[in-house]
Amino acid sequence: MRKISLVADASALVSLASASLLPLVLSEFDVVVTDIVVGELKAMSAFDDAHGRAATLVLENIDSMRVLNASDYQRFMTSRIDSGEASCLEIIDGGGCDYLLTDDFRALGEIEKQIGDAVVLSPIILKALVMRGIIGKSEALAKLGEIARKRDWLGRPIYRYAMRYFDEGLSDS
Repeated sequence: MRKISLVADASALVSLASASLLPLVLSEFDVVVTDIVVGELKAMSAFDDAHGRAATLVLENIDSMRVLNASDYQRFMTSRIDSGEASCLEIIDGGGCDYLLTDDFRALGEIEKQIGDAVVLSPIILKALVMRGIIGKSEALAKLGEIARKRDWLGRPIYRYAMRYFDEGLSDS
């Protein structure tokens, strides 16, 4: 069975790595990054904080991802879509992946205008892991809480969205 492919931006990869979920996601999905995203991760990894440490973890696992070059991404850039997301949009537009994985909630609306429902946030990936029986709902919620604390999501729209999303259709396990 073919794995679902995700072209991931730095924000989502940092979120997943911050809660020790990256190896699990890499085993369940075909994860693609662009050279632009790798550059963003390298820049983030220079900081000695939670985001920098998570970016370093992502870079340590880069050999488990496909790295694609993006050359025409500027056409996707807007005031809310930066070069990382734009490079991922180029890959999606070219048919290179099934979904764009981002945690840039501010850019989500504009990304959806360009690719419709082919965009997912890391909480959606967490729920997919629950639905596949890979992790339980309580573990997923604990990981979501860990991401929220480390990524400063508590009380923010992305966290409220994620909590509502988890309340839809999942039994406790």
